[in-house]
Order: sequence, then C-alpha cells, then structure tokens
Amino acid sequence: MTIASYADLLTTIADWTKRADMTARAPLFVAMGESAMNARLRLMMMEATEGLTIASGIDYATLPSRFIMPLTLAYDASNERLIQVDRESLDGEYIATAGRPLYYAYASGQVDFDRAADADYALTLRYVKRLDLAADSTNAVLNAAPFSYLYGALQAYARWIEDGNQLAQYAALFQQELRQLEDLDRHSRGSALLRTDLPMLQSSFDIHAGD
Repeated sequence: MTIASYADLLTTIADWTKRADMTARAPLFVAMGESAMNARLRLMMMEATEGLTIASGIDYATLPSRFIMPLTLAYDASNERLIQVDRESLDGEYIATAGRPLYYAYASGQVDFDRAADADYALTLRYVKRLDLAADSTNAVLNAAPFSYLYGALQAYARWIEDGNQLAQYAALFQQELRQLEDLDRHSRGSALLRTDLPMLQSSFDIHAGD
C-alpha cells in the first residue's frame, strides 16, 4: 500500500500490527515517532519562510508556532540581514532609545531585539519548521521516506506492548530511515562553484544557503 497521507499511515499501522484496536492508539504512536524526528532532523525539506513584523515601540516579535530553529532573519525592504547574538550579549547591548533594530536573540516563543522599533518593520524569517503530519495530512518527509514515519510509529507501538524484539527491530529500521534522509539532505545541499569574469579568480558560493 502506498503511504501518501496521514490517513494512509494510520491504515498501514493497523495492517502491520494486525490489531483492530489501533484506530484509537495509532495517532499517538505517529506523534511519538514524529517527535523523535523533530528532535533530530534539520532537513532542507523542513525549511520554511514566514513574515514577521516588529511593531513600532515594541522590541520583540512572535515566532511561528512550529518554529524549531532559525536560519536567517532579514528586512523585507532592503533584504539586509539582522545579526543573531546570544541572550547575554543582547541584554548587554540593549539600547533604550527606539530605532531600527540590528541585533536579535531567540527566547521562548519570540525573537527579542536590541531596541524598540521606531516604526513598523516587515521581516522575513527563514527557519526549520516542526513536522506535524496530523495537521498537514502530508509533507515532504513523508513523500521522500514514508517508512520513516511507519517505523517510528511501530517503534512506539512495540514499546507500548513491551515487546523487546520488535522494539529493537523497528528502532534499527527507524534509525536507518533517518540516516538515509540525512544523507539525501547532504547531497541536496551540494554547493556549486560560480566563476567571476576576472581571469585566474574564482569564488565559491553556496546557492542553497545563500552565503
């Protein structure tokens, strides 16, 4: 059976476990496997962009609910990137006068800036987005490696029924799937060499990261 959606996955879990009572429990097993994936994976296919606004007079902006980690934060108007620093550095550099923020640090559920904004500023956040198959029905990870979801859920199932042999089997298969996803991601991020018009000079530019 093709596993192309959340509904397909739940049906496949019931088929593999050969248990009619999996209808109620399978969503929990999927969530447990997906939690392990979110804790480990930082794949390009998990990256997303979202607009943020620093409101005038405010020194923070609310992060997306499924934010895992930042990649870049830039002003929309100029594409100028703000500079990420650690919390201690941001606190030490905080400016009481409102202005155009330059530095930022992440806190729980929000991003804090080095000063309050003197106007409304539109930003673009590029970040790693938490997987949530139950909410999305399908996603790029399921499409690329459907058995990663299946084995992650079956690992949780084996733990629930306290079957050590199945747990070891599905845990190994799950880890293999995650490694294959990471290998695929590394190949997808391969950098391309861009040459300048000047003879004997060349520069390397990562076309995926933009750095």
